[in-house]
Amino acid sequence: MKFRPDIDGLRGVAVLLVVAYHAKLGPVPAGYIGVDVFLVISGFLITAILIDLVDRRQFSAATFFARRMRRLMPAAVVTLAGTLLAGWFILGPRELRSLAGSGIAVLGLAANFFFWGHRGYFSDQLPEPPLLHTWSLGLEEQFYLLYPPFLLTIAGLTPRSRALVFTFAAATLFGFCAWLTGSHPGTAFYLLPARGWEFLVGGLVALFARERAASARLRATAGLVGLVGILVPALALTPATPYPGVAALVPVVAAGMVIWANCQDQTLPGRLLSSKWLVAVGAMSYSLYLWHWPVLTLAREYLGRDLDTIETLGALCATATLTYLSWRWVERPFRVGAKSAVPPSSLTVIAALGGITLIACVIVLKRNGFPSRLSEAALAFESASVRADAHSDLCHRGPPAAGTLCALTPAVQTPAHLLLWGDSHANAIAPAVAELANMHGIAVTQASYSSCPPLLDVRVAHVPNARYCLEFNSRVLHSIKNLGVDRVLLAAYWTAYLPSAPEPPLARLLDPYSRSDFLGGGDALENERNFSTALQRTVHALEGLGVKVWLMRQVPKQAVLVPQALSRAVTRGLDYTNAGITLTDHQRSQARTDSLFDTLGNAVRVIDPASDLCASGVCRISAGGQALYIDANHLSPSGARLIKPQLEAIFQ
Repeated sequence: MKFRPDIDGLRGVAVLLVVAYHAKLGPVPAGYIGVDVFLVISGFLITAILIDLVDRRQFSAATFFARRMRRLMPAAVVTLAGTLLAGWFILGPRELRSLAGSGIAVLGLAANFFFWGHRGYFSDQLPEPPLLHTWSLGLEEQFYLLYPPFLLTIAGLTPRSRALVFTFAAATLFGFCAWLTGSHPGTAFYLLPARGWEFLVGGLVALFARERAASARLRATAGLVGLVGILVPALALTPATPYPGVAALVPVVAAGMVIWANCQDQTLPGRLLSSKWLVAVGAMSYSLYLWHWPVLTLAREYLGRDLDTIETLGALCATATLTYLSWRWVERPFRVGAKSAVPPSSLTVIAALGGITLIACVIVLKRNGFPSRLSEAALAFESASVRADAHSDLCHRGPPAAGTLCALTPAVQTPAHLLLWGDSHANAIAPAVAELANMHGIAVTQASYSSCPPLLDVRVAHVPNARYCLEFNSRVLHSIKNLGVDRVLLAAYWTAYLPSAPEPPLARLLDPYSRSDFLGGGDALENERNFSTALQRTVHALEGLGVKVWLMRQVPKQAVLVPQALSRAVTRGLDYTNAGITLTDHQRSQARTDSLFDTLGNAVRVIDPASDLCASGVCRISAGGQALYIDANHLSPSGARLIKPQLEAIFQ
């Protein structure tokens, strides 16, 4: 297959979108679609190569896979070794152990399976894994294993029949992907069955390219529409958009159109993509993709916060340097067919490095991340991210296990009975509630469910299986009378259900899983109206049952992952005693929800955790040598106990 500079240029566009998104540069809230463009390109190139070999009966599975591994693994192994080495000096034991586990998965061609199994509900509150981006590498490697048998199966078909098989397979897998995104988004995001259609779209383009030529005007139009179809979603979708799902259809088809438009000769879009600087970026796109994420995440880990503009530019300069070195001295020499390609025997160097790295990863796991690298104080702070309290998950529910309520305290002979009702923020204060209940001899039942506010008759936008939340809250309400509950405490991550800015129209159009009447699914006015209506409906329903209602305002959200930031501060001898966001910033972030709470008047008694957490004007992240949070917004048991004076009134 002849060299296509426009494809390298398209690679350049794709990787720049990904880097801009991960570096948080400019208005590119959905730069992650660059990965989908890569998958389409891979499908096109591999199909074009393999179809020709299969038709000439020259295909060798062993040769093909060996060439693929020689193309992918040397740079990946070097990146892995460098990341593990840097992680030794930067990461805490827990994160280093996770890095080692993911490194073994990378070497085992199964990085996507690793992250599929390790990224759960609290993923957004956990440190970013330095090798998270390698999930797409695992996806490609598995595609290379399974795709040749598929092509060999249809080798005897006519070109038209092949195209029909490809079309049917791509449409079927897309339908499966769309369904799976709504019910099991993690599976849809990470695993090949839900992503395979993207490769097949590229394969379809390769098949169509072998047919008769189209007019130059049609191809130019297709190329321009395709470029727009890539750039607009990158600017208009958001991280909250269910993905891949229906939303992925636009950039995937658009990438196919751009590739097809230049299959015979270059159009205007092809000439734009063939500019020297884009082609140069595209040629180094694999190394750039490999290095940018570890550099950014490790820099954030080292500082314990997001990077400012100067720091981001510094990280990108380091990324550019590592990218060039990797491309020049690792990637290019090992590429089969390159003029400067090293002999196959030189692969022993990479194999040896891979073996050493694998052994190092195993040792890190066996030694539990080498906690001896940190002081006792640093380790104590870091351990706060793992809740070991007896009530941490005893009564907490999550999809779809939202069946029953849970007795937080032992049964007592008293008419007083409190219901703690909410999402994971309610679960976070359970230790303090349980202590107060035992002290006052009051029974407590907990009803907390992840990503589910204690509001009746609502579904939450962008949350899979949102109906479970609706059913759970309905069950809670009906249980109140049977349990003899006479008081209820509502606690939640309120601002998560009332986003400060509505989603762009295209993002809403490409999200069939949420409606405008879902919490957070409409425009600004709809979101506020839906939240207010649900809140008043819930309070009125509880009043009708003769229940006293307390509502806890939201816990201050910090700008850092607290345990990690405190651990890093101790290690470097920095003063952390007054660290935290200001009370003014917290109040500003809560203005909308607090105004809605105020409209409830005397119907509820409002508790404000900021009264204790932010008494000095700073919402502290530590007190008495203890971390007050387990991440950026969930209180630790120590933090929950700090607001006990506010909770005391409920038990009077």
